[in-house]
Amino acid sequence: MTNPTQLDLFLHDEQDAPPGFYAEEKVYRGYNICRDCDVRNLCIENKDNWCMKNRCMSYDVVTSEGNTYNRKDGRSVIFKRITK
Repeated sequence: MTNPTQLDLFLHDEQDAPPGFYAEEKVYRGYNICRDCDVRNLCIENKDNWCMKNRCMSYDVVTSEGNTYNRKDGRSVIFKRITK
């Protein structure tokens, strides 16, 4: 049987991330996991609705203009920088 951590690797879309980053499944670590996200400063700044266009949360958000933003995989993630 596959354990949950191995299964989770197949449930989220790593490619559903801003350019230069990949999505990593959010896991409980006993503190605010957002501190581990490599785009936290962009999220806090939220210039040009950055957070809406680069969703990390599993739920849909509808703006007052009627635009819906979501993650295609429906999972909560943090974004990690792609390193070479």
